Amino acid sequence: MHLLRRGTESQFAVLRVKVHRAEGLPNLTRGLLSHFKKRYAVEEGDFIDPCVHVFFAGLKGCTTRKKQTTCPVWNEQIVFTTKFPLPSGPIVVQVRDDDFMVNNDIGTVAIPLEKISSSNDHGVISLMCQWAVSAILDRAVVYILLKSSHGLKRLKSQAYLIAAENCFLPTFGPCYVYLRNQKSLDDASYNGRLLMAVETEIIEESGFSRASVLVEPTSPVLEETIGYDAECFLFGCVHDASIIDRTLAEMKDIRFSLQMGPKGREAVEGEFDDNNATPFVSPLPMDKRYVYAPYEDTKPCMWLKGIWPDDRKRMFVSNILWKMGHKLKECLTRIQKPSSTVHPEDESSNNNNLLDLQNIATCYLKVLREYCDMYLSKTKLDHERAGIFLSDMEDIVRVCDIARKASSRIMLEGALAKLKYLRSKMKFLTEDPQCAMPEIIAWMESGPRRIGFARVSARDLLYAVREYERGICSGRVISLFFKPLGKHPDGAILAKVECYLWLGLEKQKACCFRDLPQGFNAEYAFQVPGDADKIPRALNYFEKNVFQLRAHIYQARSLPCKDSTRYPSCYARVFIKNQALSTQIQESTINPIWDEMLLFSSLEFHGDPQWLHDSPPSVFVEILNFTAVGRAGFLGRTIVPVNVYEKSNRVTALRWFDISGASSEKPQLLAAFELFPQEEVHGKDGGGDADVISVSPIPEEIRPRFVMHRIEILLWGLRELRRSQWKNVDRPRIDVECAGQVLHSSVISNYRHYSNFGHTHEHMDLELPEQEEYFPTLTLKLIDTKSFGRKNIIATHTITRLHDYVFRQRPTKPASNLGRRSSLRMPIVVLNIEDSDFEDLPGTFLVQPVDYPWSQEEKKKEGVGEEEEAEQLDWWSRYFLSTGEKPEEEEILYSIGPNTVVIPRASLPQASLAAELKTFRDMQNTQRNSSSVDKDFMGFMVYSTELENVPEFGGFQEWLHSYELTRGKKIKKVAWNPSREKVMAILKGCFRIYKIPLPQPASDPLLPINEGQEGLFGGLPKNKPMKVLVRAYMVKATNLEPSDATNTTDAYVVLQLGKQRLSDKENYVSKQLNPVFGKCFEFVANFPSDSILHVQLFDWNLVGPDELIGETVIDLENRFYSRHRATCGLARVYQKWV
Repeated sequence: MHLLRRGTESQFAVLRVKVHRAEGLPNLTRGLLSHFKKRYAVEEGDFIDPCVHVFFAGLKGCTTRKKQTTCPVWNEQIVFTTKFPLPSGPIVVQVRDDDFMVNNDIGTVAIPLEKISSSNDHGVISLMCQWAVSAILDRAVVYILLKSSHGLKRLKSQAYLIAAENCFLPTFGPCYVYLRNQKSLDDASYNGRLLMAVETEIIEESGFSRASVLVEPTSPVLEETIGYDAECFLFGCVHDASIIDRTLAEMKDIRFSLQMGPKGREAVEGEFDDNNATPFVSPLPMDKRYVYAPYEDTKPCMWLKGIWPDDRKRMFVSNILWKMGHKLKECLTRIQKPSSTVHPEDESSNNNNLLDLQNIATCYLKVLREYCDMYLSKTKLDHERAGIFLSDMEDIVRVCDIARKASSRIMLEGALAKLKYLRSKMKFLTEDPQCAMPEIIAWMESGPRRIGFARVSARDLLYAVREYERGICSGRVISLFFKPLGKHPDGAILAKVECYLWLGLEKQKACCFRDLPQGFNAEYAFQVPGDADKIPRALNYFEKNVFQLRAHIYQARSLPCKDSTRYPSCYARVFIKNQALSTQIQESTINPIWDEMLLFSSLEFHGDPQWLHDSPPSVFVEILNFTAVGRAGFLGRTIVPVNVYEKSNRVTALRWFDISGASSEKPQLLAAFELFPQEEVHGKDGGGDADVISVSPIPEEIRPRFVMHRIEILLWGLRELRRSQWKNVDRPRIDVECAGQVLHSSVISNYRHYSNFGHTHEHMDLELPEQEEYFPTLTLKLIDTKSFGRKNIIATHTITRLHDYVFRQRPTKPASNLGRRSSLRMPIVVLNIEDSDFEDLPGTFLVQPVDYPWSQEEKKKEGVGEEEEAEQLDWWSRYFLSTGEKPEEEEILYSIGPNTVVIPRASLPQASLAAELKTFRDMQNTQRNSSSVDKDFMGFMVYSTELENVPEFGGFQEWLHSYELTRGKKIKKVAWNPSREKVMAILKGCFRIYKIPLPQPASDPLLPINEGQEGLFGGLPKNKPMKVLVRAYMVKATNLEPSDATNTTDAYVVLQLGKQRLSDKENYVSKQLNPVFGKCFEFVANFPSDSILHVQLFDWNLVGPDELIGETVIDLENRFYSRHRATCGLARVYQKWV
């Protein structure tokens, strides 16, 4: 739904979907209905009657039916007339068999509008942000432009003018799209291709009143716009196939095959019936769960040929954009974040990284310009996309230069933020919707049927002479994880196959053998009978190297569990080649520590050893839950690269690897994997003692070094504690568990009476790794203590980033500057609040007009009259300049009038206090000397988000953090079940970690530390009950969602604090989407029982219940104890006139 302002008429747009022809449609020879059609058909041949259905914006159009053909030609267009802006849904094109009994879906394709169009909203924001950090306009000049309405309009008009150059309506093709059967369980079926195009235009005349659909003929497409065809060659060589699920493979002979479009679509029978399949092989067992294919030194090959449109230039551009995005990611990872303390080494390293990125972007920009001038002119979408990625590539070059020459931290932060945005743009532009080559599908067959598949993009395998144009997987041995057909759990894997794949032109097929691991003898390869191409059917490797793998498995953290009361008994199982080993079982923990080294001996790798260094193999690790009966439960898996041994003194370090699975807690595995030649493994056994004789511990040089640490724990209280199993939790406590040690908090004797802990300061001493990145997790458990020593685990919370709580010695800033710098960095006007004359709700009063110092000065000099009205209007112009909103006085000032006070709520870029003061003084001097700008007017510093989201305030959690204690299994949130985890309570507290002893004198600007206090939290206030006064100013609301036929709302405010509820229903604002309330609600709250303020907006209805528009929740306790509260409501700058 798109909202229009009052008095604005809706525009209409015409979207034409041109359907030209289809090729390679399947015959649908399966099922009883197809058998009936075959039996009673008059003529032999095709048995489908295809037609095309197009769905868009809730409308549907259909072409005519073509009888008994698999290559129909329509040359028709479906015209959708609908309101503009167009809805955000995709264009869905579906080819159906228009049968007299039932419509069978042949294939479907969905074209997202964002892929084939562009709007200017993000472009304007991007341009204005870019100007703010660039060296073209000085920061003070930008502020001055923003301070006058004429300057702001000029700045915005220039941004819109430039951004409009890269904006275009939906356009597509003419181009082929590939059809898939959406009802098929394999998700990999190829059901032909369709030649189509999309055009859009806006209708200026207002002769349309409603949406409509029309089908009409169109002219045939010109063949030169499609491009020329080329014969392509796809080659594959299977090096290894392991981790094959025994239950799905059924212990029958298996083989692999390739499909690219219609080539290889049907399964073949016999050993040499087709070149696109490997010979059958009998699998051998790896363990009780998996089998593998014993290829040994003979690597089977498969290949196929096909004629496709020569679309390589589009794929070359996509590969360049992907590599540019990858370079951006690497550069942003290496660049040190800007901070107040500048190190010359970091600055030099950042400049070198930015210079390398700028040089690469300049090289890529030159190549892309050549493509745009010579090749990418087939369709309108090609032309529009070229303009966008050329502009983005120029932005990368320019922003890198700005970042290298940045003279302040603010400018560098802005440049890095722009680079992050451009990286997301590169990722978005990588996928070209007009790619005319289908995906490559690798099939796994067991006996006569297919049981699994893996898909690879043709762009990733494409060969090119120039390195930067090649696909990321071209000429490499990649790991393919086959997905089983049918209904299986998400993430299920049928097999892991190491396969070499190559795609290029048929005349370039000799190049496919250059990137293969050398050391094979083609003379011993047997040929297919009658094969004139002399392409080997298999490669016989004569060069073999034997290695030993040392798998250092130290620990895992944040593993998923079924519920909070029963933790899994987990172990890790490591797979490489045809071998598998397991660690010991760790009982009842989600943070197991194994500290084991698994040795894999006699691992054979064929080919040149140097190739193994260039393309190291990967290790497959599964985390399982041991069960005494039945199959082990699956907890997650990860794919880890192997470090190949080099003759150097560098010691392999442990690293954290993400574990994929069904957990939302982002589990990780701390491990390292080393591959040694067999002759280099003498004297490299594990060091130290082991708990079990058969277990080898990790060597000392790799294992983390432990030192004594102290964890200081602040347990403030519990909030919003819910019932458990239909019973109230009256006596809760918190258990803190870390590295096998458990600390029990004091018990809250009566939660409903008082929810804070009696003893807030605890600590625990334990050995932790010296390296912070190896810290274990910390688990918080909510325990319900009952009589006779009974207790139940209600909920848990796991802290994975424990290093964020490490105490770091930082100098304390002077007290005179601390409060002021940490306050709201904006001029706040103190409101003059008086009781209203008319009758109102208890506890509320109207926000009265404010007399500002500058308006009083004008009154003294020129009197009260028209100048007063101009002064008040100028206050609103300041507000609009600060927020960037367009003033619509009729809507905004409808309910109260032009004298209503609005509290600012969004901010301009942050800067230091001294720099801001100097900037504003310079602006004032400039304004006094300028006749085009009003005299002595300053803009507001406005926040566009909640104060908790402002980075400067840190969520008001200097020492009082909020931890959500949840129960139930932590699984990923999916569309059909948005939330499976249930928050049972919120724990207020904090942690600090430091090495014993604590360095003296200890200082931290976030904590009040006094001499002689006990621990770091000793200087905090007591958590005793407290009575506070709360005032909530409800000024205005913007962009509300309409909920009735008038496209407006009748909004009013409801506030709830504990058991207190105040409603302003009688004074609802009628028929407004941007209502102005101008009310102040006053509460008397008791901490800790009344600490959460709920602010709700309701839509008043004459008949039926009122509807909730939206709600926001404010934690008053965190705001009250935050150091940012110290100067709340005080002006940072006062103006004086003589």
